[in-house]
Order: sequence, then structure tokens, then C-alpha cells
Amino acid sequence: MAAALLPALPAGKTPAGKTPAGRTPAGTATSGTATSGTATSGTTPASTPRSVLADAVRRVADAALEATVVGSWSRLGVAARRRLWGWDAPVPAGSLAGAEVLVTGGTRGIGREAATALAAAGASVGIVGRDLERARAAAAEIRRAAGTGAGDGDPGKVWAAGADLGSVAEVAALAEQVAERVAARTGRLDAVVHAAGLLSRSRRTSPDGTELTAAVHVVGPHLLTARLAPLLAAGAPSTVVWVSSGGMYLQRLDAAALARPPDPYRGSVAYARAKRAQVALAHLWGDRLAGDGVACVAVHPGWADTAALRDGLPRFAAILGPLLRSPAEGADTVAWLAAGRAGPHPVPALWLDRRPRGEHRWPGTAAAPGEAERLWAWCEERTGGAGAAALAALAAVPAVPDLSGRGRAGR
Repeated sequence: MAAALLPALPAGKTPAGKTPAGRTPAGTATSGTATSGTATSGTTPASTPRSVLADAVRRVADAALEATVVGSWSRLGVAARRRLWGWDAPVPAGSLAGAEVLVTGGTRGIGREAATALAAAGASVGIVGRDLERARAAAAEIRRAAGTGAGDGDPGKVWAAGADLGSVAEVAALAEQVAERVAARTGRLDAVVHAAGLLSRSRRTSPDGTELTAAVHVVGPHLLTARLAPLLAAGAPSTVVWVSSGGMYLQRLDAAALARPPDPYRGSVAYARAKRAQVALAHLWGDRLAGDGVACVAVHPGWADTAALRDGLPRFAAILGPLLRSPAEGADTVAWLAAGRAGPHPVPALWLDRRPRGEHRWPGTAAAPGEAERLWAWCEERTGGAGAAALAALAAVPAVPDLSGRGRAGR
């Protein structure tokens, strides 16, 4: 049954003007928006010379902070920007009632904190972990922290699924499970957060023979996005968030290198390459799904004190210890974007602290011409053409009359 749900949209496409519960409609100002960066509350006051000057000063201060790297990516950066821009909570309580969200890597760290924030705002959140029992335990703890309940039928609940994101078969099975659950409730997804990851000290391969870091960070999310694309289109405006890392600034996009791990193996290099590929994939999927109302963005969470960082880069974690962000601070922009707080059409970019940032800091890290499309082909080869199949299914859905008076659904 679930397999039949995946290649086609449920009951036609969503009207273009549809705004899921709690998500920001076009033209509505939000706190810390990408367009202005200023704190607003529901409406935007008329610009005055003083307000324009103040905004310009804030932008200059933010850019200067970003240039320091340490000052920007550490807990100092998030504290300064919270004060500078007057941030509110990333997701206001109750603002996501009725929304459907999936978070991979939701058992710990940034994924878990993002899931907690989204659940506390009323969303029904699926927590994906490699170990199902651990995912269930995390879901129970998130429910307690967020003040939500358990169960399959009502919105605002937190549920668990087990899947190894490095296994093509398990990711496909996860997509079927999500499709079944969502079809039984709302028939749509409002957001998917790709937060699963690992930084391995030794070379390991996935069940399909791909280097494990690339499989978990790149191949698995590509396949999951493809299989869930119809549900995301049904939830438009919807968002796919790829949780990347500042490590990606050290590597250029190189699809062939994903299949050719460093020799001798260096986990930090494999990780940085995969994180760079995630940013590229966010653009590739964003270009292909924009017409269906699905925004794809990447997030640099800053240097956050997570178990993954301590396990993978213990020396770095020890040196930066006092300056590391909390997992909740790292998850702030992840939850903010997943909740649609940047508006229905967020800038397709790498985000840090609620603003889009540059994607290249060092010479020699720009991608060669055509490299992004080579990355797409590499992912397609390892997923049986899942992306092309999803796009073909979306293209086959005809426009249907919209009786709500908001326009026409579909293409």
C-alpha cells in the first residue's frame, strides 16, 4: 500500500496560496526575516531614515562578526546576534498546530533539539534514528520536554522510526512508513530536516558499498527527499533543511572524491566533503522543486557542543569547549527555517543564525563547472534514479480546479 503512495501526489497538488497551519504566508513579516533581518511583530512599520540607518548598522555589525569566524560560529556569535536583531523564540508556542515534520538524526544533538522545538510548537514530529528503541526513547523524552502526547492519530504528537540512513533499502522502507502515517492523517509533509550524520575515525562502508560518511550525509538524504517529494509538494509551501557544517568550507565540491575516500583515511576530510555536497544538493533539489512550492535550504549550525563533535573531533571540542554553542543554539536556525519563519520562499542558500551566508571562504574551494550536476548523477546512480522518478511523478500531476477561491492547484 505504501509503495503506491510514494510515486504520486495525494489527491492532486496543493493550491498555490495554501498556507499550512502555523506557516508564514507570503508578505507576512516575521521576527528576524531573511529580507530585513530586523525584529518585527506581525506587521512591518513604515521605514524612516532612522530605521534604515539602524538596519544598515546592524547589517554591517553582523557582517563584521561573520568575518571573524570564531566570533561568528561560537556561542559568542549567537548571543551577539540575538541581541543585535532582537530575536524571539525560533518557533512560537502553538504556531505549528497541524503541521507534519520529519527529523532524521532526531535522537540526539541538533536534530533532537530541533525536533523538540517543533513539537513544542504543536507539530506532529517523526523522529528517525538508526536504532528504533533509542528513537522511541528519544521520542518519549521529547514529548515530555515539549509537553505533547503520544499516538498515531492526533497532530502535535511525536513518533519514532528506525532506519540506517546509509542503507538504500532502509531509507526506501522509511519513506514508505512515513507515507503511510502521513496519508492516514493529513496527506502532506510541511518540513523534512536532514540532521542524521556521523564523523568516523576509520573507513567504513555502507551496506551498498558506498563510503559510509557519504552514504549517510549524501545518498540517503537524496533518496529520502526524492521519495517524500510528493508529500512535500502536497504541503507547499514546505521546506527541506539540510544540516551542514562549517567544515564544508575547507573542501570544494568533488563528486568523484565521495566515492574515493582519502587514503590514508581521514574522517574529518570525508566529513567536510560530504557536508559540502549537502549544500550543493540543497541547491540542486531547490532548483527542481521550486515550482512545486518546496524550498530547500542548508544550515551551518555553528560550533555546537554535541556528542558527535566530541566523539569525532575530541581535540577540537576540548580546545573550543567554553566557546561551543549549546545544541539548542545550534538548532535555532534549523527549527526556524523548518517552521517557515523565513517566509514561504526563503533564500536558497547556506544559512547561519537566521541569515543566508556566503558558501566559499577560502581560495580554491569553488566547484568546477558542471560539478553539481555530476553530484546529482552520482546520487542518482546509487539510488536507482530516484530523483528523476520523483520529478516525473510530480510533472504528471495535472492542474485541478481549486474551489477555495485562492487560485489553481498543480502546474
